[in-house]
Amino acid sequence: MSDFTPEQLAIAARGMLRHPGTLGSRAAAILARQALEGSVDAFWVGRGVPAMTYVSWAAKFIALPSYLSEDRRELGPHAYLLWTQLSGMAHHHPYEMVHLPEEVAPLIAETASLVGDLMPAPMARNDR
Repeated sequence: MSDFTPEQLAIAARGMLRHPGTLGSRAAAILARQALEGSVDAFWVGRGVPAMTYVSWAAKFIALPSYLSEDRRELGPHAYLLWTQLSGMAHHHPYEMVHLPEEVAPLIAETASLVGDLMPAPMARNDR
């Protein structure tokens, strides 16, 4: 677990895009992915299912819609798609060109939005 909150990681990801060169874009994608992962783990802990923090990322995202309200169920597949895009940008492939800050920036904005959407709401008294 990181010493930084998902919100702080998303802010740091935006800041990395200001650094010129190839390192900034890759580092921004890594920080954004960590922000998303932190918010998903916080979601599971906040829902009273901390054991989900120990399963694979695919399992976490597959189960996510089952724990979201009806009007927010699309966040699960959207979060998984975003996570796979960020993972692809974070890994170095010698056959690919470097991702430009303009390519990473929209994903960071989506991550910041999802971090806010996934942060656990306090449980109602009758949910306990």
